[in-house]
This record gives sequence, C-alpha cells and structure tokens, in this order.
Amino acid sequence: MTTKLQKKKLHLPHLDRVVEFRESLNPETDRGCGVAAPAFIDEELKVLLKSVLADESKIIELAFSQSGPLASFSARIDFGLLMGLLSRAAWRDLHIIRRIRNDFAHSAKPLSFEDDAIRSRCSELSFSLREKDASPRQHFTSAVCAVLACIHGSLSKARRPVIPSDQLLSNEKKVALRAKTAKVSDEVLNSLPPDLSISNEAKASLHDRILRKALDDYDITK
Repeated sequence: MTTKLQKKKLHLPHLDRVVEFRESLNPETDRGCGVAAPAFIDEELKVLLKSVLADESKIIELAFSQSGPLASFSARIDFGLLMGLLSRAAWRDLHIIRRIRNDFAHSAKPLSFEDDAIRSRCSELSFSLREKDASPRQHFTSAVCAVLACIHGSLSKARRPVIPSDQLLSNEKKVALRAKTAKVSDEVLNSLPPDLSISNEAKASLHDRILRKALDDYDITK
C-alpha cells in the first residue's frame, strides 16, 4: 500500500535531494552558503535547460562548455525565461541570487549576509516565504528553495523537441523543378508587351520568385 509520504515523493521526485542540500547549508559560513546555494541552483537549471533541447549531445555540450553561449549562470537564467521555463519573478530572483553569489565570491574582505549591500539584495527576493523581519540569510535560503521548486516544476513538464526530417529533393526532382520554373518564367516574360524593356536583374528576380513559389507548392512525396 502506498503511503502519503511515498505519494508525495512520486509527485516531488527531487524533494529528498533538496532537503539534503538545504540541511547542508546550515553549518556553512555566510560566504559558503552564498556561494554553494547558487552553484546548486545553477546545476539544476542546467539540467532543466538540457531537458528541453533536441537530443544532440555533442552540440548541447558545446553550448554549455566554457566558451559556449550557455556557459554562464546569467545566460542560463535568461535562456530559461526566453524558453518559458521561468516566470519573470523567478528570473528576477535568480539574478538577485546570482549577484549575491558574486558579492561573496569576488570579494577578498570578510563578508556576511548582514552587510548592507547583501542585506539590501536579500530584502528584494520576492520568493522568500519568511516573515518580513527574518534575517537576510533566512530570506536568501527560503528564496533559494522556492526557486528550486519552480525549476523542478518545469522539469517535470519538460519535453525534448524533435528535429524535423530533412526535406531534400533528388537530382531528378531538382531538374524537373528548374524546368517548370523556366517554363513559367518564359511564359510570363512572353506575355509582356514586346516594346517593354526588362533588365536582366528584373528577369532574375522574377525567376527567383517563381522558383520560390514552386518550392512552396512542390510535393516532395511525388
């Protein structure tokens, strides 16, 4: 018999990992928490983005490589929004969390969540479920867990797109299409008044337009 807890885990397959991760933040210093939490989110966001890309592993790995377009946390956050995987509020909070990470990671001086700049950022986190007078660190960890829930919610509905099959013409069909285009083009030009002067550029443009229309109407299965 399936228990309520087992049913909950079926609907929240990432719950155990998130709980374990959240507990691992407790003994961390403020700097450790401010760097580790965004790193965990970044990896989860990476998993989400990969799950909605076509199944081309080499190209995906290049996209997420150090020189790829999705190498940075910032780029992944923006791409998540553009793909409709993140709400605007989640996108905004993720960038705030990213900036807090940068505050901790890029400063050699001792920092804590009580520093004015970091405290101010934490107060802007809309996904925090803590009471207003909670500590900046509590707002931070609360928002982190809430945004993770959004990412995992999108992951549960993620589907890979299917790459369309190539619609290539055989050489025989290309010859037939060129002949048909040339015939139609000649018929159009011959129907014009004989005293009408048409430049070669205009003739070429007409031919290209007819070819484009023929391609649109062409049934490749025939």
